[in-house]
Amino acid sequence: MNTRVYYKLLTADEVREKLLDRRLSYVAEKCGLTYMSLSRIRKNNGKPALTTLEKLSEYFAEKE
Repeated sequence: MNTRVYYKLLTADEVREKLLDRRLSYVAEKCGLTYMSLSRIRKNNGKPALTTLEKLSEYFAEKE
């Protein structure tokens, strides 16, 4: 059975705001991302990939 989960895809700015008060190593581990990729997002260095935004949007949707 296919189970679909729906959540709002966050923008890079929304993700950046939510990462300000988070432990990046914890979020990275839970999302399957690297600490450095989250650090770059938080510092506004570069543009995160769509798949990265999807993983982080899903993570934050589960936390709300």
